[in-house]
Amino acid sequence: MRRVRRTPNFAQFMITGGVISFVIGAIVAARGDSAPGYSSYTSVALIGGVFAALGVLFGAIVALALEYLFDRD
Repeated sequence: MRRVRRTPNFAQFMITGGVISFVIGAIVAARGDSAPGYSSYTSVALIGGVFAALGVLFGAIVALALEYLFDRD
């Protein structure tokens, strides 16, 4: 019998982590005070972008951990 290898889809994990983190970063930036010289939209974009990058990294780490757990025999 042939064994089916179950691995997570890395792209989906990374995109999901990035989108969720961007939304969280945008909410955090929108609720805080804007820095002098920057508009509130710039703050949302910058903080959201940093959070999104961290979310993509976290999504990749979760996918790697799941692949390691599913591939053990």
